[in-house]
Amino acid sequence: MNYIRIFLFKYYFVEDYVDKGDYLFAHIQRKGRVLDVKKFKDNETFNKEIVALRKLRDARLPIPKLIKTIKKERILVLEKINGQNAIEIIAKDQINEDIYQKIYQIYGYCRYEKVEIDYRPQFFVIDKKDKMYYIGDFISPKNEKINLENYGIKYWLETRECKQNLIENGYEFNKQIPNDGEINKKIVLLSIKYW
Repeated sequence: MNYIRIFLFKYYFVEDYVDKGDYLFAHIQRKGRVLDVKKFKDNETFNKEIVALRKLRDARLPIPKLIKTIKKERILVLEKINGQNAIEIIAKDQINEDIYQKIYQIYGYCRYEKVEIDYRPQFFVIDKKDKMYYIGDFISPKNEKINLENYGIKYWLETRECKQNLIENGYEFNKQIPNDGEINKKIVLLSIKYW
């Protein structure tokens, strides 16, 4: 069994690490408490992640809480958000107006802080209390080309972008894609309603 010490005299059992490219990812647990661990392969990526988390927190976005930083081992321990990933909701065709409202609310924080995040649904989790969290690490200065209205919302609707994203993430997409005019109309209506 693999264990990792997070707090003084507190060791957590480490499930198998999954290679995510720049880091290894695992869930850890102790006495029913589950946390997420990112073990980075190099200092540069580790430091970039810390800066990104700080910017996300400063932008007041709902993100998992950073529990512990272990600089010597390039490890970040984060709160595990228990809930359903938004991409699963879209794949099961369970998306509703409340979810659109939540993503536009997060977009409002981004607009106020003049930043952009990765708006694709796999980077959002809705917890058991119906709160949406951003679990990605991408943040950049304001950019009209990658904001929610011009780019990100297409991944939440029945579009070519949504279909490709679902397939790339192991889900099926068996729906008829509306024409561009219908899609643009839906985007405008959502923006008027929630923005």
